Amino acid sequence: MALLIFICLVVLFFVALINDMLESRKKWVKAVPYSKLVNATLQYTNNILFENKISHFPKVHILYKTHPRFKGYYRNSEIYIYTKSNESIEDIVLTILHELKHYIDHMKDPQYFEKFNKNYDFSSFSHFLSYTCSPLEISANEFAYKHQDLCLKFLAKKGVIKKV
Repeated sequence: MALLIFICLVVLFFVALINDMLESRKKWVKAVPYSKLVNATLQYTNNILFENKISHFPKVHILYKTHPRFKGYYRNSEIYIYTKSNESIEDIVLTILHELKHYIDHMKDPQYFEKFNKNYDFSSFSHFLSYTCSPLEISANEFAYKHQDLCLKFLAKKGVIKKV
C-alpha cells in the first residue's frame, strides 16, 4: 500500500512538472486591439496614480510602426508606444509601465524631471550611457519590472490577453 501511494505521488509530481513546463512555453497574446490593451494597462495603474495624487491618465499615442531606437517614449505629459518595436505582450506592457513612471515623476515634480531629462543626444555612446544610467531611467525600469507580472495577471483576468 505504501508503495502504491509513493508511486501515485511520483506520478502526480511528474504530471505537475510537465504541466508547468508546457505552461511556461506558452506565450501571451492580445485578445483585443492595442488601444484596449493600452487602456487596460493604464487601468491597472489607477491606484498607483491615486496614491501619487495624480487624478488623470496621460494621453497615449499608439504608433503602429517600428522606431530605430525606441520602444516608446514620454514627452510633454504624453506617452508614445511603437507597437512593432516591442517584440511581445510582456515587452509592450513593460514599455507602457516604464513610460508611465516617467509621467508619474513628471507630475510629482516637473522641475526635477526636466533637470534629468532635457537635451539627451542619442547620437553618441557617452550621451546614450548617461541617459541609460540616469536616476529617472533606473527608477522607471525598476517600476516597470516590479509591476509587470501583476499587470499581466490583471490583463488576463480582464480578458485582454491570454496564453497560447
